[in-house]
Amino acid sequence: MSTLRKIAFVTSEADPNLISDDKLAIEPLLKLGIEVEILVWDRPTNKIEHLDYLDGIIFRSCWNYHKKHEQFMGWLNSLRSRHVPVFNSVDINLWNLSKKYLLDLELCGVCIPETVFIPAGTFGETQLSFDLSAIPSDKIVVKPAVSLNGEDTYLIEKADTEGILKHSAEINKTRDLLLQQFIPEIQSGGELSLIFFNKKFSHAIQKTAKAGEFRIHEEHGGSRRAYTPTAEVLKFASDVVSHITDDMLFCRVDLVQSGKKIYLIELEILDPMLFLGMDPGAPARFADAISSVLDSGDIIFM
Repeated sequence: MSTLRKIAFVTSEADPNLISDDKLAIEPLLKLGIEVEILVWDRPTNKIEHLDYLDGIIFRSCWNYHKKHEQFMGWLNSLRSRHVPVFNSVDINLWNLSKKYLLDLELCGVCIPETVFIPAGTFGETQLSFDLSAIPSDKIVVKPAVSLNGEDTYLIEKADTEGILKHSAEINKTRDLLLQQFIPEIQSGGELSLIFFNKKFSHAIQKTAKAGEFRIHEEHGGSRRAYTPTAEVLKFASDVVSHITDDMLFCRVDLVQSGKKIYLIELEILDPMLFLGMDPGAPARFADAISSVLDSGDIIFM
C-alpha cells in the first residue's frame, strides 16, 4: 500500500477548524492519496521548524492577517527556511497582500477603477493632498490597502470632502490607503468571481449586495449564486491571470461589468474563498490541481 502524502491547509485562530467550504476538498484529496492536516498560522505551538515532514503547505483561510499584518509577513518569510513547497508562493503572496498590486496590473494594460495609493502616514490631516477630480465618479471608495471583508471600507460622496478627509486620515495614520473610483454597477449587477486552478478556469459565481449596501460580502448581507461567464468575461479574467508569470495553484478574479467596460476589482491569490460548494465538480478539480503540482518535478518552493 502506498504511503499517504501529507499537506497542510493553512488557516488562523479565527477559523481553527477550517471553513466548511475548504473541508469539501478533503475527501477528494484522500482518494488521491493526499491527507490534509490543519495548520493554524498564528498558534504559537505550531513551530515552523516542525513542518519539514509535509509534502506541501496550502494557504486557505488566514483571514485575520489584516489585523496581524507584520506578524503574518514575518511568518510568511520564515517559511523560506523550510524545504516544503508553498502554494501559492511566499513571493507572490507578499505581493498580493496589499491591493497596491492593482496599480502593477494596470501598467500591464488591465482595466481597474481609477485608484490613488497613499503610503501610511503621508495623508494631509487638514487638506486633501491631491485633486479628487482625477477620480471619475460621484462617489469615492476609501479603504486600507490591506483589508478583508469590506472592513474599514467607506463609500463617500465626492462632494463630501470633509468625510473623505476624516476617514482617510484615520486609516492613513498607520496604514497604506486606497481611494478608488466607485463602479455603480456593483450595486445592480454585482461582482463576478471566476476561480482558476493552475491557471485554468474552473467555475464562477455572482456576488450581489443587499439593498442599500455597496459591499458584496456575506458579512454585510451579500448573497451568492452560481454563474456561467460570458465569453467576454472569461477572456478578461483569463487575460488577467496571464499577466502573472509565477505558477499559481489557485486564484480568483473579481470583476464588475459597466456598460462595455469590465473592471478588475481584485485578483485574489493569497487565500481566496474558492466557493467549492457552488459547483459540484469543483472540489475534485481542486484536488486534482493539488495532486498535479505535488507530482510536478518543477515545483518552486518559494
